[in-house]
Amino acid sequence: MKKYFWLVIFLFIISRFCFLANYPHFYDSPEYFRESLSGNFFESISRSHESIHPVYLFLTQVFQKITPFNNVWEISLVSTIFGLVGFLSFYFLTKRLFGDKIALLALIPLIFFPHLWLIQTNVLHEAVEQGLFLLGL
Repeated sequence: MKKYFWLVIFLFIISRFCFLANYPHFYDSPEYFRESLSGNFFESISRSHESIHPVYLFLTQVFQKITPFNNVWEISLVSTIFGLVGFLSFYFLTKRLFGDKIALLALIPLIFFPHLWLIQTNVLHEAVEQGLFLLGL
């Protein structure tokens, strides 16, 4: 079962990291990108509209300061990393409730579910919320 787990993780990584957005495609993505490049967290919160999400904005600003580049692909990486956190949290939660085999089989639809694929490869806050929620469970 262990080798299949790593195969599923590999599929997740390929399906996410190879398709990271290089342009802010959705709704508030251009604003998220612009504000993540801002150097001041509190100033960017005050300039953005009410529904901008402080945790996502904070994480993207920290990530932007760590990496030497300033492009959409790297900001999308935050969503992918938290998508992986949610993916692994879901696996361990399902494994605890139903066993290793069921947990492994439950991951396969999660990899290819279109909504999850979109939020985990673009400049969107939902992947961070999903990852933190599942980690909390």
